[in-house]
Order: sequence, then C-alpha cells, then structure tokens
Amino acid sequence: MSAWCQHSSGLWLVSPSHGSDKGIRSGGTFIPCNGDSWQESTEARQIINLVPKESVLVVLPKDLLSLDGQSPLAWQLRVLVTSLRPARVYMHPSGLVWDTLTTGQSGSSQVHKKTLSLQELHQLLQELSHHRRDSISTTEDMKQAILQLIKLTHSRLMTKEAEAHPNQPKGFQLIDIVFVFNSSFHPFILEVLPPRYQDGLSSLSAYLQEQNILEDLAPLVLARDRTAPSIHQALTSLGFDTLISDQVCSPQNQVCLRPDDIAYLLKTRREQLVSRNWRRV
Repeated sequence: MSAWCQHSSGLWLVSPSHGSDKGIRSGGTFIPCNGDSWQESTEARQIINLVPKESVLVVLPKDLLSLDGQSPLAWQLRVLVTSLRPARVYMHPSGLVWDTLTTGQSGSSQVHKKTLSLQELHQLLQELSHHRRDSISTTEDMKQAILQLIKLTHSRLMTKEAEAHPNQPKGFQLIDIVFVFNSSFHPFILEVLPPRYQDGLSSLSAYLQEQNILEDLAPLVLARDRTAPSIHQALTSLGFDTLISDQVCSPQNQVCLRPDDIAYLLKTRREQLVSRNWRRV
C-alpha cells in the first residue's frame, strides 16, 4: 500500500459483483492516499485484504484534478461501438460528473453525480485553467484513449458478444466510460461500466438526459437509408472503376476495395446521415 501511494493520490478498486449479470460491478471504491498513518491503518488493510483475485487496482496520478481537494473529479460518458474491426465508435456529448466520492464503512464508495455535458466540461476545465489551456485538446485525448481501449479489447469483446448474443451484429457495444484528469487536464480511463440506466437514475435531469441519449440512439442503430448511390458516385469520382477479381480498384491499382470494405463504407455513410448528437470518435 505504501509503495503504491508514494507516487499516487489514491487507488481505485474495481471488483466483480457476483450477484450481478456477468459479474459486472457498477462503480468502484476510492482509496485515498492520505499519509502514512492512513496507509497503515486497520481500515486500509481491511480494504486491501478483501480484494478478490479478479479485482483491478487503478493507480491514480499524483496530481489528480479535484474540486473538493479530496476526491477526484470524474466524468462519465456514453460510448457506442457499431463496429470493432475496423473500429467505428461514437461518443454522446451528454455526461455525468462525479464531483464527490466518499468511502463508507462497508468499503464501497458513495458517488454524487450530476449531469454535465461535454460543452459544460470544456467550460469547467477552461475556468480551472484560467483560460490558459484549450479544452478541445482534452476531448481529442479522450477520443484517443477510447480508440486505444477498443483496440486493446476488441478480440475479447467480439468473443463475449458472440457467446452472449449470437444473433446481434458483431461488434455492437454500448458502454459508459469514466475519465479522471490530472492537473494538466490529461484524461485517464478510470472505469468502464454498463449503461447507467441499469443502475437506476438519481434525478429528473439524469432521467431526461437518458431519454435524449436513447432518442438519438434508435435511428443510428436502425439506420436503413439508401446510401449505395452516393458511395458509388464518390468512388467513381475518385477513379475507382477497375474491377480485379472481386475487388474495385483505383487508377494504377494503388488502392483496392474488397466487398467487406464496401459494406463498411455503406454502413458508415448510413450512420453518418442519422447520427444526430452522436459524435464520431
């Protein structure tokens, strides 16, 4: 415990909940590093000793961004994956901010959440930096972190999805990702959760926000727009008019597209037309 806390503001403990579906636990436990006296306390040892083998300890950065000086500022957003390979990922600008984390006697964290959109998050970060930092770069860093997560986990996600839902489109995922930030507003993934409506909604604003997300989700997932003519026109204008075996190629055969590539372009264009507030990552 002491070794972890030398270069960290705290630990985030994620443990499986065997009573829930597929062992997924919604929410972790924040273990702050509040000096040697706390690190060697009975409470700290009890928490660490109760960690199941399947659990994960996330070491938080030393300069963790906090609003109350004690618990990390965390932002939770909805991510939609409609294709794992090649990756086609969207994020929704509606989100929840975790602005207070308290650890109860049972060792579990109680989280105070309230709605905070991506635009409001930008404004908050700019105010905290006294407008010295462009918050757009934080969004780009979050996008890169999401894509890296999908890249590292796509094989396992596709396997589990095929086992659980064999009749669903391969690669479809709907998840919540929680970010924390350091003092330079660089984001770190704290936890990946099932969609928050499974845990209940704590306020009217959270309920209305969830309804907006679901209204944006339906047309994107069920997109049926005819996009073949526009894709054909675009490929023709780029010179893709040479057929080689089952591929269509550009001049001098510099680039060739297989049927799977064409299908990916058609689906991507179809989703683009009805994405509403979803933003391509």
